[in-house]
Amino acid sequence: MASILKNDTIQNSSGSNIINEATGTVTMAASGNTVTIPAGATMTADSLLVNGQSVTGRVFPTVTSISPTTASASVQTAITITGANFIATPVVDAISSTGAINTADTVTFNSSTSLTCNFTLIAGNYYIRIENNTGFSGRSATTLLTVS
Repeated sequence: MASILKNDTIQNSSGSNIINEATGTVTMAASGNTVTIPAGATMTADSLLVNGQSVTGRVFPTVTSISPTTASASVQTAITITGANFIATPVVDAISSTGAINTADTVTFNSSTSLTCNFTLIAGNYYIRIENNTGFSGRSATTLLTVS
């Protein structure tokens, strides 16, 4: 992955430098935004400072557990999902071990570590997948929900 170092030259489409090497800032004239690159730091696709605020890219939601872990087939069941990096309000899917994708009937964002979802599923074993509105997603490593 390429990084932009403080002393690198960055030019706009008219060939003018848009980086101030003395301050370590990049000014994007079209939008007037400034990206700050502190001395000795790098700006990568994963992290940068914008207007003095740290911005982190590639934040993937993770699923660590659910409750309950069993449900009855064809009956809507509320499932609480515990994990990390949830952003209001994500898309939540139950993916059967055969590959069928079932989107939650409803999703309630409780916090960045907790969601409550209602599912109506047929019998099977299901992975839980969370997709934040950033487009980044994560899926449980194993099937967490058994429906019978």
